[in-house]
Amino acid sequence: VWDSSSTVVDAWADYSKELIETVQDFNSSDARKSRRALQKAWPSLFTPLRRLPFNRGCSGERELAWSEFSFSEFRAIRSRLHLTINDVVLTVVAGAISRYAKLHRQRTKGRVMRVMVPVNARPKSKEGQLGNEVSILPANIPLGIEDPIERAREISEIMEELKQSGLAHDLQRMTNFWGGIIPAAYQAVFGSLINPISPMFNMTCTNVPGPQIPLYFNGVKMERYLPMVPVGHQVGLGCPIFTYNQALVIGMTADTRACPDVVKIKQFMDESFEEVRTAAGVDRIEPIAIPHRPKSQNSPGKRPSARSASGPESILSVQNDEVDLESPVTIGQNPA
Repeated sequence: VWDSSSTVVDAWADYSKELIETVQDFNSSDARKSRRALQKAWPSLFTPLRRLPFNRGCSGERELAWSEFSFSEFRAIRSRLHLTINDVVLTVVAGAISRYAKLHRQRTKGRVMRVMVPVNARPKSKEGQLGNEVSILPANIPLGIEDPIERAREISEIMEELKQSGLAHDLQRMTNFWGGIIPAAYQAVFGSLINPISPMFNMTCTNVPGPQIPLYFNGVKMERYLPMVPVGHQVGLGCPIFTYNQALVIGMTADTRACPDVVKIKQFMDESFEEVRTAAGVDRIEPIAIPHRPKSQNSPGKRPSARSASGPESILSVQNDEVDLESPVTIGQNPA
C-alpha cells in the first residue's frame, strides 16, 4: 500500500481533472442529450441476464474457429444500408447466435443478447498520447428479428443511442477509480470476495482494424491474421473481429465445456453473412492482387538456406533469391 501511494496520488489527480471537466460540461446541450439517452438505456442494460447455451461453467480448455469474409463486401453492405462496419458485423453475429440458440431449443422471439463491445474512450484532451483508452458498451442486441435488414437497422439505432448516452465514459471513470485509486492490495481482497451468480454479459465482440495490404517478414508473406479473446466466468464464447489484407475474419473462441460445438457457430456465421449480403443486394467482390517486389539482400550467385528448428527438413524454399512458404502456416486449429 505504501509503495503504491505515489501512483494513487497521480491517479486521483487525473480522476479529479476528469470530474472537473464533466462538471464544466454538465449544462451543455450535448450533456443534456447524453443524460436523456443514458436514462433510457440504463434500465435495460443492467437487468438480470438471460443465459445463452454457452453461458455456463467453463473448463479452461479452448477450441478455436474462424470465418473469413471479403472486407470489400462488408463495406459495400455498409454503404448500401448506410450503417457502420460494426453494425454489419453485429448483424451477422446476431443472426448466427440466433440460429445457435434455436439449435439448443431456446426461443429467440423478443429476446436480446447482451454483448460487451469495447470502444475508444480517449477524450479530446488526451488525443495523441500513448497508451490505450478503452471502455465498454454493454449492448442489447436483438435475436428475434428474422429479416436481416430490419435487424441491421435496429442494431444501428441501439448502438447510436449507446454512443450518445456517454455510458462508455461513465464506465471508464468507474474503472479508473477502481484500478488507479484503490491500492492493489485492497483490490485483491475485494476481488476475491466477488463471485457473481450470473454473468454481466453473454459474450464479447471486439473489432480491431488492421492493414489492408499484405505484410511481409524477411520476404515471407503473412497469410492470415487470426484473432482470439479470453473467455471464462460463465462466458464460454467470444467473437473477436480482425481485418487484414482485404479480408474480415470473425473469430470464435470457445470453452470446450461451455460451447463444445463451436463448429456449428462457424457454420451459422457463414450462413448469416450470406443472408445479410443477399438481402442488401451486394454481389461477390474478388480481392485485388497486390504484387510484392522485395529488394534482394543477398549478393549475386548466393542463395540462402533455411532449416526448421525441429529437424533438417527445410520449411522454406528459395527461388531466385526470394523466400516463400511452401504451404500456408496456421497457428492453432480450426475445427471447421
